[in-house]
Amino acid sequence: MNEDIEIWVQDDPDFPCQQCDVTVDYFDRNKIPFTKHGLSEATDEQRQAFRSLGTTAPVVLTEHHGQWAGLRPDKLRTLKKDHRSASAKAGSTSPPTTEPVTFAAGNMSSVSM
Repeated sequence: MNEDIEIWVQDDPDFPCQQCDVTVDYFDRNKIPFTKHGLSEATDEQRQAFRSLGTTAPVVLTEHHGQWAGLRPDKLRTLKKDHRSASAKAGSTSPPTTEPVTFAAGNMSSVSM
């Protein structure tokens, strides 16, 4: 499973986000590929959809594992386990596929992956 993952983080230097840093560091340490965006890049519509998840940062959008906001160790562990399983199967004869990404919360389909 080749999964598109986006992490939206607080990027205002006057307001550091420890939860954002921990989440990004977790993905880095576990070699889980992701794309990082600053919330300053988000449209008003995206910000509103992010707030509907319960907080403003970090917001994690995944293709197969749903979306969430805030530091969620349970979600991170599940994603890591599934990523490792997929990596172990990477030697299979099926090439990775890329499919369009659609998100359930609000209108996040405008988020480019």
